[in-house]
Amino acid sequence: MFHDQVGYWLWEPLANAVTLTLGIPRGQALIATGHVEPNATDFELRATAGSDVNGIVSNPFLDRAFHTSSYRIHVTINSNDSWSYEEEGVLEISGRDDPFHHTIATRSAE
Repeated sequence: MFHDQVGYWLWEPLANAVTLTLGIPRGQALIATGHVEPNATDFELRATAGSDVNGIVSNPFLDRAFHTSSYRIHVTINSNDSWSYEEEGVLEISGRDDPFHHTIATRSAE
């Protein structure tokens, strides 16, 4: 299965914060934020379902059948001006006892 997603990276210099807004047309959106120093080459953003800030919202079907309880993305800025990341969404899937850790990692993105 494949899905598209649209997102934006935001830098808030007075708060030293990076925010990722992410929307999935199938019916989910999230805002993940983290504290990031201006010259950082390694940082992490997080979102949690049920939070009024840095939260995750889903349509009724996804919330019931594939509830995403948390999201994390760890970003590394490489010395050649490329970047890599590892992201993890923790899903509670209907019919499964244990949470499913959906992880994606890249070696380099430009």
